[in-house]
Amino acid sequence: MADADLTITPIDDSEVEGDETVIVTLVAGAGYSVGSPSSATVTLHDNDQGPPPPQPTVSVAATDPDASEQGPDPATFTLSRSGSMASALTVRYSLGGSAANGIDYQTLPTSVTIPAGAASATVTVTPIDDSQVESDETVVLTLSQDAAYDVGSPNSATVTIHDNDSTPPPAPTADFTANTTSGQAPLTVQFTERSSGSITSRDWNFGDGSSHSSTPSPSHTYNNAGDYTATLKVTGSGGSNSKSLAIHVTAAPPPAPTADFTANNTSGQAPLAVQFTDRSSGSITSRDWDFGDGSSHSSTQSPSHTYNNAGDYTATLTVTGSGGSNSKSLAIHATAPPPPAPTADFTANTTSGQAPLAVQFTDRSSGSITSRDWDFGDGSSHSSTQSPSHTYNNAGDYTATLTVTGSGGSKSKGLAIHVTAAQPPPPDGRTWVSVAASDPRVSGSGDIGVFTISRTGSTAAAVTVRYSLGGTPQNGVDYQTLPGSVTIPAGASSADVKVVPTGPSRWPIDKDVYLMLEQGTGYIVGTPNFATLTIAGNNQPSDTRTWVSVAASVPVASASGAIGVFTISRTASTAAAVTVRYSLGGTPQNGVDYQTLPGSVTIPAGASSADVKVVPTGPSRWPIDKDVYLMLEQGTGYIVGTPNYATLTIAGNNQPADTRTWVSVVASDQRASSSGDIGVFTVSRTGGGTASAVTVRYSLGGTPQNGVDYQTLPGSVTIPAGASSADVKVVPTGPSRWPIDKDVYLMLEQGPGYIVGTPNYTTVTIAGNN
Repeated sequence: MADADLTITPIDDSEVEGDETVIVTLVAGAGYSVGSPSSATVTLHDNDQGPPPPQPTVSVAATDPDASEQGPDPATFTLSRSGSMASALTVRYSLGGSAANGIDYQTLPTSVTIPAGAASATVTVTPIDDSQVESDETVVLTLSQDAAYDVGSPNSATVTIHDNDSTPPPAPTADFTANTTSGQAPLTVQFTERSSGSITSRDWNFGDGSSHSSTPSPSHTYNNAGDYTATLKVTGSGGSNSKSLAIHVTAAPPPAPTADFTANNTSGQAPLAVQFTDRSSGSITSRDWDFGDGSSHSSTQSPSHTYNNAGDYTATLTVTGSGGSNSKSLAIHATAPPPPAPTADFTANTTSGQAPLAVQFTDRSSGSITSRDWDFGDGSSHSSTQSPSHTYNNAGDYTATLTVTGSGGSKSKGLAIHVTAAQPPPPDGRTWVSVAASDPRVSGSGDIGVFTISRTGSTAAAVTVRYSLGGTPQNGVDYQTLPGSVTIPAGASSADVKVVPTGPSRWPIDKDVYLMLEQGTGYIVGTPNFATLTIAGNNQPSDTRTWVSVAASVPVASASGAIGVFTISRTASTAAAVTVRYSLGGTPQNGVDYQTLPGSVTIPAGASSADVKVVPTGPSRWPIDKDVYLMLEQGTGYIVGTPNYATLTIAGNNQPADTRTWVSVVASDQRASSSGDIGVFTVSRTGGGTASAVTVRYSLGGTPQNGVDYQTLPGSVTIPAGASSADVKVVPTGPSRWPIDKDVYLMLEQGPGYIVGTPNYTTVTIAGNN
């Protein structure tokens, strides 16, 4: 055997030891020589582990705390460790502050390694040089915990990055105004720029897709409804700025209705009653009448209003529809009534007879009288005696006139005196008879009128004289029944026929009763053979009877829903109901073209009026307007007054709006006389324009006769092209045939090219011959 092993077997203990060595060295001995190598070493490795060595502690400091974009100049964080440096150590951290990693400075990782054998490592913050103007920014490095080390103090540090950019000029400020920001299309808006600062360019965007504008203060029209945003952007060396404004454009509404109306009277003494007639056109949903005197407003289509006090007022009608409102005004002038003048009145014991005729005048005047003047009409001296006697020595026709004067003015009354020459007795010895109104006026309640029938020749026997009666008042209705004859008793030269009223007059103005002698047995009719006395009108406060009248309070009806209205009114007591009868006429037929009307209407107890409504049954059968007439009829419990009829119009079927010509009449000069004063009716037109002439027909009435008492009028008048009215002149042909005033009536008649409106009639007075 050439060799032998020496085995070293370790003993496993629990002691923590370092590696140990066993060295075997050969020593000289017998039988061998020690060669080389003479020794060898084996290592015993311990399998027991001791406690771990202590961990390093790390901290951080800003060893160069200032950095700048200028250069750039970096800043430095130094991360240090304590303890063993035998191995490398990776330290983790986070970055914060106002500066952004990778934006304001070059990107840094979130850890750094301290090499083996080194006590520290650095983190360099290198600024990024931008052109943005900024304040100083900070970078904060904070150590993060890790199993490989402990975080000591300080655990964070801060460096500052200084900006190297200067502040640029400020951007301009955009500002503007608009003269309007809402309205109906097309809406024109004037924009006015109010921007400030250095501006190099402008851009207007009107928000409706139209072209932009660079004009400082442009005008722009928005043609369509909608909500838009108008924006102005201004740009300068310092940048840009914008301002916007909302523009709201609405669709154009339908047109507003057109207000229009007329009044039958615009001036006069208070209390002044005015009938307004609506002539408005268009689609109307409501009406508002402001009469201008502080009274309540009215929504009635065509109201009547009374101005009780003197003053100047403005009556205004406002009509409203879906398209808006429209107004029209009219001036109303109400004057204070003057102090009343005294009323002249007198009687004569006789008004006719043979010369010399002695007449005893008896003054019956009323009111405050300061002086009297009697003119006997025969050229003799005047008298101021209250009730004088006067003798007419010569045959002729005279007018005795009494003028009474007071603080309120003067009034006169005349009386016709007829003086005949003495008649020779008839050859056959018969009796002559004549008549005179010895009391010619019934002036009020309890007063009577007297006709005196006289005879000449023998009075030995009684004689019965026949007569007939005439005039507007009716025998047995308006005055007590007279038999048609009167007997002059034997021994008497005259007998009276007394006119005794049955009640207040049925008319507002004076009405005459005529007596004419008729031929009979035992006498001859002489002169004068007729006489007249007057029954005063019903404008006396004693008249308590019920009078009814009618007016078209809503004068136009149509198939579009407009209802025409006749209003029947009553005067005097309203304690009981009254049923008023009427008849209907005109082209439209009752029950065919408008809903059936019964021919009577009841005004309820407590009410002063009732309406008769004309409701069209459908579209008109005619292309042009047609009229419906209502005429009051006599009935029980009332008296028919004036106006006793009225007219309303059913619109034709092709009229979108009322553009027709309406005519009306007023007495623009209400009084005429033989002294050169001319009365004037003025016929006016409204609506339909004045481009062409229109001929208006009329009829005349009243006691004075056309062509006899005033110059002949043809029955029509032409309003020339370009004019809105024409006059009809009443020119007396000479002195009046009557001692008292008489009226001429003019009533408009329907004709081609116009419609008769209201007022459709009026009156001019011809002064009496006194």
